[in-house]
Amino acid sequence: MRDFRFSIFDFRFLLLLGAAGCDYHFNAFDPQLEPPVWKDTGSQTAPDLAEEEPDAVTEVRVTEIDAGKDLAEAGGETPVPGCTDPKALNYNPDANTDDGSCMFLVKVTFNLDMSGVKDVDIPCVAGGDTFGMPGDNPMSDPDGDDIWTITVELAPGLTTYFTFTDGACTDWSCKEDIAGQECAQERHYYDRYLVVDVADMVVNACFGECGDGFCGAE
Repeated sequence: MRDFRFSIFDFRFLLLLGAAGCDYHFNAFDPQLEPPVWKDTGSQTAPDLAEEEPDAVTEVRVTEIDAGKDLAEAGGETPVPGCTDPKALNYNPDANTDDGSCMFLVKVTFNLDMSGVKDVDIPCVAGGDTFGMPGDNPMSDPDGDDIWTITVELAPGLTTYFTFTDGACTDWSCKEDIAGQECAQERHYYDRYLVVDVADMVVNACFGECGDGFCGAE
C-alpha cells in the first residue's frame, strides 16, 4: 500500500511537470543527474546590451579628453578670432587670435580751390551728419596758392554728405551753390556725397563747381 502511494505521487508530479512545459527527465532519486538546463529563448543579458549600446558616460569623458588636448595644443586657451589691436575701431577685448579684421580711422584730405572767389574768408568743410556747422572744420592755405586744405579722420566705409562754405556763417548764406549740377544731392540741401574708402584718401574740389579736380580742370 505504501509503495502504491509513492507511485501515485510520482505520477501526479510528472503530470504537473508536463503541464508546465519543462523539458526535464525526472528521477528524484538518481544523484548522477545534472540540474536542468534552461534553453536560450533569445533574451539578452546585461553584458550583451552593454556591447550593443555605447556607454554615454564614456563618450562624454572621451570628448572632454579630446577637448583638453586641443586646448593644450592651442597654448592652454580656446582660440577666439577677432581684432586684437586696442587702437582699432572694432577692437575685441575677448579675442586672442588676430584674424586681420581690424579697422582704423581713415585720413581724408580735402583740397579746395578758391581761386575763383574774390575776398576769400576762411573756407570750411561743413554739413551732413558728420561735419557740423560752418566754422567747425576750418581749412588753411599755408603757402598762399589759393588751395585750402584740411585732413580729418573718418571711419572706413562711412557714407555721408558735405559742403564747402566761405566763412563761418550761422545761416548757411556762405555755402557754395552747386544746385542743378551733377554732384548736387537735391534731397540733402544740394550737398556733395562722400563714400569713405578703407585707406587714406584725397578729395580735390573747386568751390561752387562739381568735379574731382581743381577749378578749370577738365
